[in-house]
Amino acid sequence: MRRGASVVTRQYVLPIAGFGGGIGLGYFTAPRGLTLTRRPPDADGADTKLEAQSAVGYNHQTLVSDHTRVRPYAAAIEASAAGRRALDIGTGPACLLARLCLRSGAASVDAVEYSKASIKAAIGGLRAEVAMGFGREPADRGALQLIPAAASLEVRALTEHGNGFPGGRRASARVQGGAGGKQGEQELTLYEGLSTDPSISLSGGYSLVVHELLGDQAGAEGAAAVVADIRARGLATKDCIFLPRSSSTLIAPTTELRRTFLENLVHRFGHRGSARIETLERYQAVRFHIGALLAEPQALEVLDFQGGPSLQQDRMLEFYTDHDGDFDGMHMHLHVDLDGTEVIDVLDLHNNEAREGELCTWNTTYVRLLEVPLRLPAGSRIALRCRSDLAAAVLGETQASEALAHYSVDVSVGPAGAERQVASLSWRGG
Repeated sequence: MRRGASVVTRQYVLPIAGFGGGIGLGYFTAPRGLTLTRRPPDADGADTKLEAQSAVGYNHQTLVSDHTRVRPYAAAIEASAAGRRALDIGTGPACLLARLCLRSGAASVDAVEYSKASIKAAIGGLRAEVAMGFGREPADRGALQLIPAAASLEVRALTEHGNGFPGGRRASARVQGGAGGKQGEQELTLYEGLSTDPSISLSGGYSLVVHELLGDQAGAEGAAAVVADIRARGLATKDCIFLPRSSSTLIAPTTELRRTFLENLVHRFGHRGSARIETLERYQAVRFHIGALLAEPQALEVLDFQGGPSLQQDRMLEFYTDHDGDFDGMHMHLHVDLDGTEVIDVLDLHNNEAREGELCTWNTTYVRLLEVPLRLPAGSRIALRCRSDLAAAVLGETQASEALAHYSVDVSVGPAGAERQVASLSWRGG
């Protein structure tokens, strides 16, 4: 865990003190109510990801049970995995995406995970499935709790390797019955380490690469650098499918927030008794109201995994306000395009009343830019110069601030050629 903070400190104490970073107060609110929790500076981006939950002590079962994320991944994998040799980067304690690949008919899967705790949990789950397959009671039935029924495997044999085994290999499992029993024997190989570490003996020839290296911002968890490394080392075939095929952080200008009494009360509880939203501070947002946007969101960054991600991006975005409003902030959210059909848009999910019981565990980000809002009529031009440096962002359990993704946004208002800069913000991580 980064900087030695305990799970309780990161998830509960810091949010109450006004420095939220874990689940904190994001779920302590009325239904459909907005909650803002201040993010710590230089956040490591590991908010609520499936593949490195143990690094932040997050509730694994909550993540695996997040149907707003798992369902689209499962559908995209089912449509593309049959017969392919897959690589799952950041497989997590449940090996969830690797299991879905095998269930969908992948010939084999190499699964890589950095966290020792997650590796231990993953092997425990496979060990329990071996026992179940032979009609025996598992020594640790709790090891199965992380594995949803839709991802269970018929594990025929498991070979475990010690910590010092060459190439980072920790376990190999022989699996039977993927693709509804039509697939023959399959293999799952589990590696401990980072995929970018050349000492990890990944065999290559991968025709399917899956990952969920995505935080509240697309580039915060190192996905661009990781996929670029896989490509540069020739580990993927020419016809390799990358899932997701792309992800983006979308940004939009916002009007001054009008919060309810209850929303203000929850904010006070989480921020030392103050209802104030500080300027030029990033806030983790739950159920941010889409009606507060002054214009349609545009891409601050685009991670094109299928085509090859760019690690340095510089974008000039022009927004023309849809309606009159008091401009004073900006909002960012994650958009994931899995395969051109299956899409995850976090802002849409947080505004979908029909799925209120399935609130997405990814959050969005809000920044109040101006102390005094600018009254702008419809059609006003707001320009954002957005820069992203993703080259160094490859997350492990410890992460120095200089190895995080770097972002900056310069904000101007006015006609092209006559605009004036009104705010500037830079940060590291998610």
